[in-house]
Amino acid sequence: MDDASNGPILWFQKLHTKKLQFNDNTFTTFNGSLLSEFLEIHKLYVERNELVFLNASGLHSVIELILTANNMFEIPNFCADEAGRSLVPKLSHLDMTDNAIRKLRPRSFKCLHNLTHLTLDKNRLMVLENRIVSSLTNLESLSISWIPHLSVIKPGAFNCSSLQNLRFVHHGFRFDKEKNNKGKHLFNPSELFVNTQSLMELDLTNSYMAKDPGIFRQMLYPISNVTKLILQATHIASLPEGLFQEMPFLETLNLKGNKITTWNQSVFENLKSLRKLYLDGNYIRVINESSFPIQLLHSLKELDISHNEFWCTCAQKWFVDYCRSSNISKILTHWPNLYSCGYPEDKKHLQLVDYKPTDADC
Repeated sequence: MDDASNGPILWFQKLHTKKLQFNDNTFTTFNGSLLSEFLEIHKLYVERNELVFLNASGLHSVIELILTANNMFEIPNFCADEAGRSLVPKLSHLDMTDNAIRKLRPRSFKCLHNLTHLTLDKNRLMVLENRIVSSLTNLESLSISWIPHLSVIKPGAFNCSSLQNLRFVHHGFRFDKEKNNKGKHLFNPSELFVNTQSLMELDLTNSYMAKDPGIFRQMLYPISNVTKLILQATHIASLPEGLFQEMPFLETLNLKGNKITTWNQSVFENLKSLRKLYLDGNYIRVINESSFPIQLLHSLKELDISHNEFWCTCAQKWFVDYCRSSNISKILTHWPNLYSCGYPEDKKHLQLVDYKPTDADC
């Protein structure tokens, strides 16, 4: 904030406010010390400016700091001194979406002792370095998404014992390649989540999951406390056996928009906590008696297998009979409208609810 802004700021100091917005201006710098006389600014928004530098002095009461859509190329300095005292001791939410940040270091987040929510979407990162969020001992939620040029994740990048929610989506990261064509390591599956033992929600939408079931298991095995796992549109063709059994608290599993056709009957066994299962938009052809354990069908609250081109052949007889004889239609999302036949040709577009093969037919 330049000197021309001082007049309005001095006027604002006479007001009592808990929220200040300086959006849609052309600030290149923002001097927080000009707000130092405000005792109760809880929310500060400086969005859609041309901000490059922020002086965090004077922001001692700020709880939410929103700096989206600016030109900042690094995280501001939030330290008051070398001893680690914070300029923003109450800050719990920091959002720096859509800036020009190219690199994060372990010291980038020093002095943010009470930060619980951090959003870094739409920046220009190419590498996630080791231990970048390890100093954030109260961090609960981290979003690093929509980063198209991200190609390397160092082994300890996500190390954070307090982290509960990780949103790492829409970047197309290749978890199916441990090394690039020059032999450089892109990520280490066994160490990726090894120190995120508190993780309860993980979203990896629109990445490339490992085709090798061993690497797939290795990567997700440490997150045993997870309750919500989203692997939507991650190019999965087969599901590793035994993986989900290592997640005893798993309540929601989203496998939407993948390439899954079938799976071993043990994949969904003993998932006692699972209540929502999404398999819509895959390549599933047949649901039969061994597709889902009957105990799971009784405990689920939502099951979505819509938008699959089902085969209306005798192999499907068990499922359509079960739909008519049980209460499963109450948990089937979008039933019956989005469940139709894709084969054979003479039954194409026929809804499954109207496919009624008899014992004699089969």
